[in-house]
Amino acid sequence: MKRFCGVLLCQVFICLSVISSCFAGEGSYAAWSVAEEAEINIFYSVLHDNQWSNPAQLTMGGSNVTPAITVDSDGTVWMVWVDFIDENRFLKYAKIQGNDIVQGRVLDAPTERSYSPSIIVDRSHTPWIAWSSYTGTKEDILFSRWNGTSWDAPKQVNPENKLPDITPTIGLGLDGRPWISWLSFNGDRYETSVAYWSNNRWDSTKSTTVKNNIQQKTMGRKAKLPQLPVQAKNRLMGSFFIPGSEEIQSISDRPLPLTTLEGK
Repeated sequence: MKRFCGVLLCQVFICLSVISSCFAGEGSYAAWSVAEEAEINIFYSVLHDNQWSNPAQLTMGGSNVTPAITVDSDGTVWMVWVDFIDENRFLKYAKIQGNDIVQGRVLDAPTERSYSPSIIVDRSHTPWIAWSSYTGTKEDILFSRWNGTSWDAPKQVNPENKLPDITPTIGLGLDGRPWISWLSFNGDRYETSVAYWSNNRWDSTKSTTVKNNIQQKTMGRKAKLPQLPVQAKNRLMGSFFIPGSEEIQSISDRPLPLTTLEGK
């Protein structure tokens, strides 16, 4: 139970992010989750002429948390989140094209305990997602890509170990290659790990400089996030997509500095 609570707190509050200098511009999107009696539902809105649109409700029923959002070059909105159902934590997604909304589960396993999803669309217009999954003994980082009709079978990102790997953030490097950053427990404390997509696999790096550069980029720009719509005042958590932010496309509004976790 303690491990579950710790992972839940991490997934609620941590999402590394980078935003462009034209923050809160035309075409920004916001997604958030709100508790409504026995349910937690997800809403989203788009910013036009400095005004948020009337929020649209995406989910109906369940306990839907940790939404991550991005928008591709065709204007298609992609979202992933986790729905708590009994003992399961199902990873779900939505593809929104105007009034046409497709929703479903990312995985088809009968049981699932997924946490902390992150999402990008690459330069080939392909969505990628990364998340943490509890396998029964520990948490691992998984990823999948959209193949045009569904999500590919998930594969593990972190090297095999017997300790937790949690709270991934997926992004694009300047060369367009995806990378994933996450927290890996070393038996004493959590440390930042990074893996880059190369030759159809993930290559982990131990470079302190690379990790520090990612943290410096993200921590210095959190204050630039726009305010969410007034309807999101009582949200549990929210995220933004801001045009021009290619490296990290889903930006959490409630960050917790990595140094806070890594120092414990």
